[in-house]
Amino acid sequence: MEIKVNKIQADEGRSVGSIEKFAPSGDGRMAERTFSPKIEPGRGTAAMEMKKDDGKNEGKKFFRFFGNISDKVIGLSIFMIFFGIPLFFTGITFQGMAFEKQIYFYFWLLIGLVAWLAKSIKTGEMRIRKTPLDIPILLFWAAYLASLAFSVDRWHSFFGFFGDPSRGFLAVTAFVVAYYFFFSHIGKKRIKLALGAIVGGGTLASVWTIIRLLDLQIFPKSVLENSPISLLGSFSGLNIFLGAFVVLVAGAILKTASSQEAKKANKAVLISLLFVALFSGVAAFVLIQDFTFWPAILVGSGIFSLYAFSRVIKMPDRWIWLPMTVFVLFLAIFMVGSKNLSLSRVSLPAEVSLAPSVSWDIVKDGLKENVISGSGPATYGYAFSKFKPQDFNFNQFYDIRFYQGSGLLFEAVPTIGILGTIVLLLLVFSYLSVAVYLISREKDKEKNCSLSFLSASVILLLAILLSKASGPIVLLGYLISVMALLSIILESEAAAEYFDLSLKASPKYALSLAFVFVVLSSAIVFSFVFLGKVFASDALAGMAIKESRTNREKAVEKMQRAIALNPKEGRYYTRLGQEYLILTNEQAIGKDAKNNAATIKKYLGNSITLLNSGKELMGNDLNAVESLAQAYENAGLYVFESNKKALENYERAAQLDPKNPSLYAKMGKVRMTLSQAMEDGDEKKAYLEETKKILEKSIELKKDFSAGYYNLSLLEEQMGTMDESVGNMEKAVVLSPSDANVVFNLGRLYQKRGGENDLKKAEAIFKKILEINKDDVNTNFSLGLLYEKTNRADEAVNQYQKVVSLIEKGEQNEISQKNIEQIQAMIGNIQKGKNNNQSQPVEDGVLENGNQNIPSVDVVEGENAGPQ
Repeated sequence: MEIKVNKIQADEGRSVGSIEKFAPSGDGRMAERTFSPKIEPGRGTAAMEMKKDDGKNEGKKFFRFFGNISDKVIGLSIFMIFFGIPLFFTGITFQGMAFEKQIYFYFWLLIGLVAWLAKSIKTGEMRIRKTPLDIPILLFWAAYLASLAFSVDRWHSFFGFFGDPSRGFLAVTAFVVAYYFFFSHIGKKRIKLALGAIVGGGTLASVWTIIRLLDLQIFPKSVLENSPISLLGSFSGLNIFLGAFVVLVAGAILKTASSQEAKKANKAVLISLLFVALFSGVAAFVLIQDFTFWPAILVGSGIFSLYAFSRVIKMPDRWIWLPMTVFVLFLAIFMVGSKNLSLSRVSLPAEVSLAPSVSWDIVKDGLKENVISGSGPATYGYAFSKFKPQDFNFNQFYDIRFYQGSGLLFEAVPTIGILGTIVLLLLVFSYLSVAVYLISREKDKEKNCSLSFLSASVILLLAILLSKASGPIVLLGYLISVMALLSIILESEAAAEYFDLSLKASPKYALSLAFVFVVLSSAIVFSFVFLGKVFASDALAGMAIKESRTNREKAVEKMQRAIALNPKEGRYYTRLGQEYLILTNEQAIGKDAKNNAATIKKYLGNSITLLNSGKELMGNDLNAVESLAQAYENAGLYVFESNKKALENYERAAQLDPKNPSLYAKMGKVRMTLSQAMEDGDEKKAYLEETKKILEKSIELKKDFSAGYYNLSLLEEQMGTMDESVGNMEKAVVLSPSDANVVFNLGRLYQKRGGENDLKKAEAIFKKILEINKDDVNTNFSLGLLYEKTNRADEAVNQYQKVVSLIEKGEQNEISQKNIEQIQAMIGNIQKGKNNNQSQPVEDGVLENGNQNIPSVDVVEGENAGPQ
């Protein structure tokens, strides 16, 4: 009898089942019985299970470590944003400090977003906290987007205008993203972190301000020369920040004093340090109090004092005096006044800003063009030029172009229209309503941190809405307002609700969300690269500007590299075009000007090409259009037809700035040049009459416009009406008595008219000029002609010989040699008994000068080209 046992093996080392075959049964078949033996793991099975467990543990450890790193990076980005905004600058960029701080904010926000995305991938979900302002924020963002779509300058409406990108759509989008980033990741501990960061950064900014304004020689001279006194760009902005900073430090003291967690010794040390910060902030504030916007300071500190004194919030009894002291201190500084409390040892520059009345006029006229969407975000420079009132010409700053109004509220209407302004006011009202409501209820809860943030927020918001607000202050106002609302919600212990984007959902939704994550990752990478190129290009442009003072060729090379990195920025093309224009002029008046014709042609061609590119990118920007007109005017010295292009662009500039008297004067000047190529006749006469109306328009726009009277006088001289010409030049001299060119031309016109007392007046004028500048060639020459005209031959010869010696001392070129030969011929004529006034060898008594007809180049100089 045979018995056979088969075992079916499944997993390694484990018997799944057994079949035993034994003696046949009565019917001759083999009998079978199946059963399951006792299962015992083998050694191989145990090893595999241990490996699986180790793998799972390692995975959990990795994800836990990954999550911890992400959280730490998020905390670091929050700290660096609040700590660094008051302090960060490089000093190497073309656009200046406001641009640098905005890029700094973008950088650390992107770092935080990367960490948030990494954390979401680790957890499989992204949680976005809901807030009371979700709808107003969405509406404001949508209104901004709509205004961008109809903008007169879409690129700068998107990125922000040159010099201060804080008003751009990109900045608003970043503010929205940062708002939800902060709300989703900041709890009570991180509120303290943010407050500590602001206090730390503000303390360093205060100490720096004190050191600079008291002229304390602590840092090396090289450091001081390359560093600004105000770390926020403007002194008005710094002063507003210091006012908010003092309130925040007082809040930090109250928060520390009411803490139940810290040890007494540690608490005492921290409070002592905070008082040092408080005193430094007050001291720095006093040093620059001339720039204070007092309504914001007094209202904000008043709210801080009112809430504390009325016991609306819970506060340690022995510290209630502190908020009241802060308010009384500000009130005392206001009442004493800067004249009686002037402690600064450094003379501070005056800051020019638009008067509210002018801003209001711009608002009213701006509504006539595009009432719904405005001219576009960050286009206040366009609105200012086009809608400023004529009365603006009557102040000494009439030729300054403002790119910011006297408050964000005044900027909003002409730029983002009525729709955007209404939504902006709705957003501000909603924020204040929610904040006041939440902080005023539940009096038994300690809300010292919330109160200080809210009071500081009110200071900054009022200053931003009602006074000139630079980019750093807009940024700080936004950050502190977000912290105010967040801290109030947290300290009120309001229930948190979230939008959950989960990869753990059904496969259908998980795939969609995974795609969203990939898109977000790509957007963040793109943003890093894009902003890096923008910053690098502006740093190159900044280095080019500094280089241009010593080596223009190297400056041109660096600016070309800047354009290659950021070809969207029209200001770079304009500035590089102006550099080529200056190089053209330098070659034109050089020693070897005749042999430099090819170089001059090349430089001038490059200049016009670049300036045309700048105009194409910024077709509604007055600076870009006027710079191109100026280049064509220069080109008119070499190619006469270029004057027509100059006139076209000046006319376009006048459309953009219809109340600018300087543009009409320039149009008149170019038209006078064009008229010289016209034949005498009715057509020329009509053309000159039209030119006269244009020049009279410049005087109509500005009654005390010296350049208008000057050019009108020259036109009337050309038209042959000498009495009117002399009369208008006399008015120009009254308005510009220190302008030697205007005074000289009055003397020249007196000499040309030759009336009874004219020659005596001319001689007196020429001698007066020579008392100030005895080496002025044209004045000496004109005096020689006058001596001849009054039959004083010997004096005339002496005067001409003096002119020859002056020319020989100067730079020698083809023109100077021609002038020397001409004057020597005139001396020969006198010696032969001939009168040079009768032969008129030199027209109108003015020597040909290589640069006398070359218009000056008004170059774009960094921040001066942007917001003011």
